[in-house]
Amino acid sequence: MPKRKTKPDTRFAEQPAVAAILKLLRRPRGATVAEIAKIRGLQPHTVRSVLSRLGSKGGLVLTRTKVEGRRGLVYRAAVKAQAAK
Repeated sequence: MPKRKTKPDTRFAEQPAVAAILKLLRRPRGATVAEIAKIRGLQPHTVRSVLSRLGSKGGLVLTRTKVEGRRGLVYRAAVKAQAAK
């Protein structure tokens, strides 16, 4: 059976907890998994799960940048249509 193309799941991104994570990811400086976990009171594996879902079904492009020093990997979010330009 052929795979169906999935549409972005906008309902997932509208959930209050997920919307708060998106707000952190859309900051110019982005956010690390540790920062999101601390601010939202979540476990790191839960944050990674949300990031995965946002990237696969949420209609977002998540970029990951290695920052030297104490921050580590910084994630940022962009809408797929904007990222393609």
